[in-house]
Amino acid sequence: MSNGVHARDAKCSTEDCLLHMRSRPLLSSSSSSSVASTSNGLSLCFGDTSVATPPPCAGDATGFRLDFATLLSNSVVGNAASGLEVVGRLAPAPVANAAKALRARIVVDEDECVFIDQYEIGERDPNDPTRPLKKGCSRFLEVVYGVLCTNPRPAVVNGKSTKWSELLGPSGHYERFSAWSHIFGTLVFLAYAIVRLAIPKNNIEVEQILATVAAFGTTFVFLSSSIYHATAPDAKLAFYTRFLDFFAIYLGIVLTATADIAAATQGFRNVPIVTIVDLPIAGTIVVVFFLWRRHRVSQEDTWVGVHAKEGGCVFSDGLFSRGHYDLHHSQLRETTSLLLTSSYFMSVPAAVMTLDSTTSMVVLTLQVVSFTVIVSGMVLDRVLKWPNKQLASGKFSCLACPSPNGPGCVVNSHGIWHVVAIVATAITFVAREYALDSYRKE
Repeated sequence: MSNGVHARDAKCSTEDCLLHMRSRPLLSSSSSSSVASTSNGLSLCFGDTSVATPPPCAGDATGFRLDFATLLSNSVVGNAASGLEVVGRLAPAPVANAAKALRARIVVDEDECVFIDQYEIGERDPNDPTRPLKKGCSRFLEVVYGVLCTNPRPAVVNGKSTKWSELLGPSGHYERFSAWSHIFGTLVFLAYAIVRLAIPKNNIEVEQILATVAAFGTTFVFLSSSIYHATAPDAKLAFYTRFLDFFAIYLGIVLTATADIAAATQGFRNVPIVTIVDLPIAGTIVVVFFLWRRHRVSQEDTWVGVHAKEGGCVFSDGLFSRGHYDLHHSQLRETTSLLLTSSYFMSVPAAVMTLDSTTSMVVLTLQVVSFTVIVSGMVLDRVLKWPNKQLASGKFSCLACPSPNGPGCVVNSHGIWHVVAIVATAITFVAREYALDSYRKE
């Protein structure tokens, strides 16, 4: 711009140059450089600031005034890239640096951001926005099929070829491993529960009956989690299946912990009644609270998108998801889950008094290992987010099975948590059966 001003100064008088600068936009949205009275863009308008109403600029230019308030306003409303670029060039150093940094965060190379949203399933077609949306059972089946089997996305959007994540492939989905892993857990623990129920000697005493109930309760937990992850991409479906998942988790914790206490104390022998009723009461309070909270908070407020890394195109690595989150109550839910899970250890003195020394040592060791595994899985998923960041940077490619040659899934941090949950649950079942077996030998 400075070179242009010097060139004009050499060819015209000061008065002519000022008139020319008033009418000509410095930054035009049109690719043409011709001057028109109705051009859009940034024009340098001079006026008399001593009067209340400055006279209008010559011509009908529809640009914006050269002041930082206008430039920043243009950055926020509709033309962020151009506005921030102008602020970065014309503003003083601190403001210019901030504008450049902000532009670098929200503006990505056009070729890089042609990645398609692979978390969404069939609800909106970018090439046909008039297509009616599926509802009810049709929508449910569409979402479940997209998560579990295949989720092909449009190959061309707005005339541009789209790209897909190298971790997921052309028809993969972020939730696929989480859903299938808990379907596997559902089948495993359902088979265990059926076998246990089919053996008459396993359902005589209180501790044996509770062990069978806990087995079916655990099956319900994994089934509910599978349903939630299979419907997670749809905001309306996930709103209800998410609560089903929470309810099943707390029910499973209460049933398994109660069954563990009964197995370790031979049907609650020498166990205070308060220890037995504490778990159901605490679990009921937590479930009722989150049910009330879900009723009070709208779906739009809890529906949040999550990405594994900052900056760049959010769909480029496939580690993008959405879900209904507890927001500022997230820590409360996780803490209550952890406390209920650890409630078994309140019965350790009674277990030591009831079981022989060898059996009690084995049972308590297995319970400690199971609890440690669960806590470690929570830390990996909630705190460290491992291995999401490593996957986003191109590491641990062995954890990804992209389609079409693979199942189209990636083992993200929540997938690791699912595997950990299955292992920890299996360890508690082994500990419980070991304690019950010691009673049969008496």
